[in-house]
Amino acid sequence: ENDNYYAFITNHNDGTLVRNAYGSNFLNTPVSLNLGDFGGIIPLHAQGIQVLEESGNWYVFIVGGQREESRLIRLDFGSSLMNNAPVAVDLGNAGDFMDYPEDLYITRDAGNWVGFTVNYNNNNLVRFDFGNSLANAPVPVNLGNFGFDRPCGIQPVMENGNWYIFVSNYGSHEIMR
Repeated sequence: ENDNYYAFITNHNDGTLVRNAYGSNFLNTPVSLNLGDFGGIIPLHAQGIQVLEESGNWYVFIVGGQREESRLIRLDFGSSLMNNAPVAVDLGNAGDFMDYPEDLYITRDAGNWVGFTVNYNNNNLVRFDFGNSLANAPVPVNLGNFGFDRPCGIQPVMENGNWYIFVSNYGSHEIMR
C-alpha cells in the first residue's frame, strides 16, 4: 500500500493478529502492533491468512479453530492497512465443512473470487465461492478427501490455463497434487 510493506501474523495460541509495518523497505526493522482478537472473533488455533486488495479496499482473511470453533474471518481495512481500524466479520463455518483449517489460498479467476482451505482433523478440501466481490459472504463447498493425511499446507498453481492444487500432508510426509 502506497509503497509501504506490511506483514500480518496469526498467533496460534491466543487467536490474535499482529501487523508488522516495514515502511518502504523490508530491510527496515518493523514496527509491530498486536491488533487483538477482535472480541474473540479470531479463534484459537488461527492458521491460514491472506491479504488481498480489491478496488482500493484491503482485506485480511483468516481460517482457524478446531471442531465447532472452526471458521473463516474477514477483516475489512477499507482503503488503508495502516490508518484504518478493521471491521471484523465472522463468516462462520457454513455446512460445518471446516475442522481445524490449516492454510488458505484465495485468488481471482474469470472475474470471480475463489478460495481453498484444507482441514487437518477431517482431511477435507473446502472451496469458498465469493462471486465477483471479496465483500460477499462466500458459499463453501466440501470437495472431500483426496487421500489426505492431516493436510497442513495448500498451494494452487495455474499452468497453461489449468489449475493444480498441491497439498502437503503432516501425517504421510507427502505432497499431493
